[in-house]
Amino acid sequence: MRFLTCSHRFLALLALLLLLLIIPAAEAKLLPRAECRVRCLATLAPSCLKPNGHIRGRCHLPKLIRQCRRGKAGACVTTTTTTISPTTTTFVGQTSTTSTTTSSTTTTTCPGGICVQLNLDFTNGAATGQCGEATDGANGVVKMLTCGGLNIGGGASTIAEGPTPDGATNRFSLSCADLNSVCSLNANATPPRVNSADPDCSTTGCNFGTPLEIPNANLRNLTTCVLNSFQAPATGTISLVDGTSSTNVVLTSDTYLTGNFDEPCPRCRSGGVPVSGSRSSPATGTCDRGPRTGQPCTSTNSIGLTRDCLTGGAGAPPKDCQAGVMGHDNCIDGTHVGPITVDLSPLTTGSASKTAADGNFCPAQGGTPGTAGCFAQPTCRTINENGKPATGPIAVGTPASATLASVFCIAATPNGLVNFAADLPGPGATSLPGTFLATNP
Repeated sequence: MRFLTCSHRFLALLALLLLLLIIPAAEAKLLPRAECRVRCLATLAPSCLKPNGHIRGRCHLPKLIRQCRRGKAGACVTTTTTTISPTTTTFVGQTSTTSTTTSSTTTTTCPGGICVQLNLDFTNGAATGQCGEATDGANGVVKMLTCGGLNIGGGASTIAEGPTPDGATNRFSLSCADLNSVCSLNANATPPRVNSADPDCSTTGCNFGTPLEIPNANLRNLTTCVLNSFQAPATGTISLVDGTSSTNVVLTSDTYLTGNFDEPCPRCRSGGVPVSGSRSSPATGTCDRGPRTGQPCTSTNSIGLTRDCLTGGAGAPPKDCQAGVMGHDNCIDGTHVGPITVDLSPLTTGSASKTAADGNFCPAQGGTPGTAGCFAQPTCRTINENGKPATGPIAVGTPASATLASVFCIAATPNGLVNFAADLPGPGATSLPGTFLATNP
C-alpha cells in the first residue's frame, strides 16, 4: 500500500508538470517607434486630434507613444505565444520519458482590426493624351476623348470638350488592416484655410476642385461657371499594392451663367495678370471679380483658378442671387442658374462605359432638347473612358501617378437656355490624370 501511495503521488506530480507544459507562454514585444506612431494615432486620434488635424496639447506625441508602449491602448505591442505540448509519455516503474513539440504564433493588437490609418491626397494634373472614345453602332470612333477632358451633353450639344482644372487637391482618409490589404477610403472632414494651398476635404459641402469653366465658343453669352461640391461623404476602396481604386463621388453642381467667354470664372491675379501656381509652388494675388473682389487669394492652378475666388455672391436686390427666381437671380458675379446632382460613382482607375442602342444614355434624354447621341455626335452609341491604376505600390510620402475615369449622366438645369446650349439632359464623361500621395495623419 505504501508503494502504491508513493506511485500515485509521483503520477499526480507528473500530471501537474505536464499540465504546466501545455500552458502558452506569452512574450510581449514593442513595435518600432515609427510603426507605433501610426498605430498609436489610429487608436487615440478620436480624442487627441483637433478638427484641423493638429494634436491637442494634452496629447503630446511622445506622451501618446509612451501610453501605447505601456499597453494602455494596445496598439504598439506584438505578442508572441509559445506553446509546449507533450507528444509521447512512457512510464517505466517510477520514472518517465517525455518528448515535446514547440510552436509559436505572433499576433499584433490593433483596435477594431485597423492597424494602419493614413491620409490620401489626389491632385489633378494637366490634360494630355487620349483616355477614351465615343463610338457609333458599328464601333466606329466618332470622337476621341482627352485625358483630363470634360465632355457634356447629347448629340446636339454646342459645348466643345474642355479641360478639368489642374492643381486642385482633395484629401481622403484610409483605414487598412495592413499595408498589403485593400484599404477603405472615407471622407476627410478637415476644411482648408482661406487663402492657403491646404488640400480640400471630401465630406458634404467640401469643394470638388476649383471653379469649373465651361466656355461656349458657339454661343458666348451662354458661357457658364460651375461650383462643384460633395453632396455626400466620399467612400470607396484602394489597394496600396497594385494602385487600383474605386470612389463613390456624388456632387452638387451649382451653375452660374456669366457670359464671359474669355474668363468664365473669377481668377487670382497679380499685377493684372492671372497667377500660375502648382501644388509645389502656390501663387498668390487678389481676386479680380466676384464676391471676394480685391481680397487675397492663393492658387495652385496654371491659369489662376482658385476656391478663394468664387462666382456668384448675394448682394442687394436685384442682385440677391436666388436661383431660378426671375428678377432676383442676378448675383455679384453672373446669374444663378441653380444646382443639379451629378453622380460620378464610381470614379475609378479602371474602365468606365455607357452604351445605348438608341443613343439615349440618360433619363429623359431624347426629349426637348435632349437629342440622342453624345457630345455633339448624334450617332454616338457607346462612351468609353479609361482610368489607370497608380504606379504602385503606393508608399507613404511618395507621389504615384494615376488616372480616374467616369461616364455619368447630367440632368437638366432650371434654365432652358443652358439646357439648350449643352443639350441636357444628356451624358457626361471625364478622366482625371493626377497623383496619389499617402501621408501619416
